[in-house]
Amino acid sequence: TKIHITYQLFGLIPIGRTYWILDHAEGWFIQAAPSFTHVNIYTRDPRPPQALIDQLTAEVKRLGYTGVLEFPTPFPPGMK
Repeated sequence: TKIHITYQLFGLIPIGRTYWILDHAEGWFIQAAPSFTHVNIYTRDPRPPQALIDQLTAEVKRLGYTGVLEFPTPFPPGMK
């Protein structure tokens, strides 16, 4: 699925971005820039289980992404 989003910088300057949704299921989706230079994994759960992280990371690699994978610091306990 191709999505085009326009942001307003300072409420005045429109900035358009196009993204591709590469895969999705209940609770997560994988999004990429059209050039496939940036891939993002989004989950509803702020602390997804390691098994899900491993599954989604493998899917990103299976889709052909060869760039660096970065993993954010998990939310501290008690934060949502």
